[in-house]
Amino acid sequence: MTPNKVVSQEELISHVWDSHANQFSSSIRVHIASLRKKLKEQLGYDVIGTKVGVGYYLVKETGEEHV
Repeated sequence: MTPNKVVSQEELISHVWDSHANQFSSSIRVHIASLRKKLKEQLGYDVIGTKVGVGYYLVKETGEEHV
């Protein structure tokens, strides 16, 4: 994933799960929340950002916001 490039939930499903995965399942949100928590514990800031209604993105450095 490229920093600040928004990736939709559908893109994540197609790359991580098989084609039969339910895109309306909460499993992606649960996995993202778990990753976010673990990365924040190690790095001290949220590495995964959320653009509501669009998808997720990687934050390059502390305090950097997606525009």
